[in-house]
Amino acid sequence: MTIKHILIVDDDRMLRMLVTHTLSAHGFHISEAGNGQEALGLVANAAPDLILLDGNMPVMDGMETLGRLKADSETSDIPVVMLTARREESATQSALEAGAAGYLTKPFNPDDLVLAVQRIAAA
Repeated sequence: MTIKHILIVDDDRMLRMLVTHTLSAHGFHISEAGNGQEALGLVANAAPDLILLDGNMPVMDGMETLGRLKADSETSDIPVVMLTARREESATQSALEAGAAGYLTKPFNPDDLVLAVQRIAAA
């Protein structure tokens, strides 16, 4: 799979800037959304190749967003990596069962983020 366009969905603007800087340096085009509802609107207009999705956000949280993406035949094939502060095994398991392609916890090592994206690209 070729990944060129990544959508970062997180209510933390500074985190979005960090992820954008990290992934842009590796040649990825980045779009940003501050919550799940905004993300769904962006995806409807221009589907990304990968979505990095926070779990805890206002308006629409990550699990609801993931569920809507996976339930829609137009977006169900977009890989989603959860990038969240929730470290509980149950949160990881729930996300993977709901269709997430990966799960990274905050704080994260930027190199681990790049490796996760590259791993999905190689799949």
